[in-house]
Amino acid sequence: MKAQSTHTKGLLKENIPPAATVSSPELTLPDAILPTSKNFHVRYRNERRCYKRTRSHVEMLEASLQEAQLAVVGAASQARADQQSLTAAQTSLTAAKSEAKHLRERNEILTKRNHALGMRVSRAPLQKAHAVKKATARTIAQTTKHTTFALKNKNIITDTVRQGCDGAGN
Repeated sequence: MKAQSTHTKGLLKENIPPAATVSSPELTLPDAILPTSKNFHVRYRNERRCYKRTRSHVEMLEASLQEAQLAVVGAASQARADQQSLTAAQTSLTAAKSEAKHLRERNEILTKRNHALGMRVSRAPLQKAHAVKKATARTIAQTTKHTTFALKNKNIITDTVRQGCDGAGN
């Protein structure tokens, strides 16, 4: 067994067929597997190249994976920031809508009040003229009441008239 292990020292264990590990006189390695110096160096160099290529591809893939993970983390943090700014924008939009609704209602109230005051102002000259006429009529009525004298009140001759007539005739 020790003699075979020195022959297969340069070969990788997965390249050795299972029958070659058993020490038996009838089992021998084929010529293609025998570790000759030229064959050994070529196979070693080829294995080394494959390993380097595989390792470089693995390193490139790991670097790409790391970049992708960083991009995902960056995108997630950007998404969180965008979500927060969206929430803030929605809150401010809701507040602005509420304020706009309040201002529309206030504008409607003020418009009605302004219209009512305008109508009241438009009636003011007529009201003033009517008030002047009414005051003049009252004044005239009061002055004529004292200067005029009624002989009858509801078709009845009043006592003051009788007293005045009785006293005048004596």
